[in-house]
Amino acid sequence: MGEHLRSALLGGFAAGFIFMFISNLTGMGPTTAALVGLAFVVVGALVTGVIAGMIHKSHTGRT
Repeated sequence: MGEHLRSALLGGFAAGFIFMFISNLTGMGPTTAALVGLAFVVVGALVTGVIAGMIHKSHTGRT
């Protein structure tokens, strides 16, 4: 589970940083960019974690 969590967090952080970079280019305020970036990190981590868990389960046949 540890490696799934780590990859999920990395994916979420990557999405968040990319969004913060794009939002800075589009002139969004830094606070808004940080909040939306943080939301991307959380959602990205959850989604990546769920997908990784499903792939792991389908490969091994156990949770």
